[in-house]
Amino acid sequence: MEMKELYFMPGRKLPFDMPHKKNFLILFASFIFISQILFAADSENTSNLNKNITNHDTTFYKDFFDQIIYYPLSKPLRWDRLTQHWFGRKESLDINIFDEVPDSSFFQNRHGRKLMSVEELKAGPNQAGPSEGKWTVLKGKSEGVSAGFMIRDSKGTKFLLKLDPADNPEMATSTEIIGHKFFYAFGYHVPQYNLVRFKVEDLTLDPKATYYNEEGFQKPLDQNALNDLLKKAPIFKGGIYQAAASRYLKGTPKGFLLFEGVRKGDPDDLIPHEDRRTIRALRVFSSWLNHYDLRVGNSLDMIVEENGKTFLKHYMIDFGSLFGSAGSHIKYPAAVHENVIDWHAIGDAFAIFRFQDKKWEKRWDTNERQVTYSSIGYFDNIQFTAQDWHSQLPYEAFNRLSEADAYWAAKIISKFSNEMIEVLVKTGGLSDPDAEKYLTKTLIDRRDLVTQYWFSKVVPLENLKLSKESGNSYKLTFEDLGVVNGFDKSEEIAYQFRIGSGAWQEFKGNELTFTLEPSKSNSTLWIRKKTRNSSWTKLPIRIHFEKSSSDQTFRLSGIERGHLS
Repeated sequence: MEMKELYFMPGRKLPFDMPHKKNFLILFASFIFISQILFAADSENTSNLNKNITNHDTTFYKDFFDQIIYYPLSKPLRWDRLTQHWFGRKESLDINIFDEVPDSSFFQNRHGRKLMSVEELKAGPNQAGPSEGKWTVLKGKSEGVSAGFMIRDSKGTKFLLKLDPADNPEMATSTEIIGHKFFYAFGYHVPQYNLVRFKVEDLTLDPKATYYNEEGFQKPLDQNALNDLLKKAPIFKGGIYQAAASRYLKGTPKGFLLFEGVRKGDPDDLIPHEDRRTIRALRVFSSWLNHYDLRVGNSLDMIVEENGKTFLKHYMIDFGSLFGSAGSHIKYPAAVHENVIDWHAIGDAFAIFRFQDKKWEKRWDTNERQVTYSSIGYFDNIQFTAQDWHSQLPYEAFNRLSEADAYWAAKIISKFSNEMIEVLVKTGGLSDPDAEKYLTKTLIDRRDLVTQYWFSKVVPLENLKLSKESGNSYKLTFEDLGVVNGFDKSEEIAYQFRIGSGAWQEFKGNELTFTLEPSKSNSTLWIRKKTRNSSWTKLPIRIHFEKSSSDQTFRLSGIERGHLS
């Protein structure tokens, strides 16, 4: 039989049986036809989703009015908020039976599920920054507090460049780089940010480029206007500017992520966002990194196509206001201690008929309102407490944070070793080694403050393993994260357990032997803990067992850490 050679690509030859050419062509044509159908279906899905989901736009002032004025005044009319106040916290709804958060369009488990390597942490979302060559300036940045502009690099990829304030070189840009890599490791969807340096001669202006002037009018962006914009940023030796380059996200933008309610038109969005652990726990992650500017306006929803599915993906964006940075200036002392307008603090002052200087304000005045490192800003742990940290606006989702929600976030934070934190801080490119060391140490110390506090509010048992002993006896082994992280000493810990509603019995150590009633198909083990310096935890861990139909032995079937439903 005659054999011919068919060249599929240069340098590669495949044998081709000529009598089967007809069958091959039929299969090839079928593949093309099916691909066109699938492509058309994806395009139709994208179009339908784009049509059904309306853009959700907001501004800081609208968000300010809603969170500071409208929602507090309307709270007596909101039944869901009143029930939270009267009957206690409601646990999150986006968790599985083992009290973990599954992957979703809101969150993808990364460092919390499996430790990322140092290289993976350094890479973050791992997308390239602007290519070498001329960058075309398309538009002046009009949103947010940082000066910047939009560019198209020599390969046609678009980026948003954000600059530092003139008085604080490296502050906002390094913070942006470090912060987005932390949030990526936590599990949130974030854009890629790269630290870039350029000169004025590396930029060319698009003839249609525009910007908004200080009066709010749109004007052509000419060379004089660009020079004025660059005057707001520090210039380094050799005429070099530094920026954080944010890569444009793929997909169709649909505005900001809501922190409350569901997104109308999104068939996958079934859980109110204030009852999502991934939204509530932002308060804990942000308390560690001092992300005071945590708000709806620093998020973005995108319609994307991934792995053959079209869906709305929720991103957290803008990380230039972490640590001691406020983006365009250093943070003021009241930030993170109080909301931008804090009715509770005002009420406390009104109750005693006078305003008092806060501790952090006294320190601020004592230091003549100066900071040690201009590239970091006002950031320390002297008055920091995990439970009292405040974001700029008092979102309901953060008020609903439960101990189980906070423990889940703190557990992820605890997995960042000293070395990992040091490596991530180094990606910010801070030129002052002392500033770099200070930021690293402050984050390490704050990590321990956050995790120790939230671990103390629950029974922090992990790596639970159940094994059958003789008869109806079972053994449970575990790790106590309080001990693992050095907060508690095992010899100073006492545990108590009970089966169902039985009597509490005390035990010590990291293993427990107990008996389960063979006539029952399921059972629950309760465990509570106390240390030398604390009483019994108010929230026992409940470990559920279910009998296997195959061998009639009990197996671990669920874990609950939060409030009783």
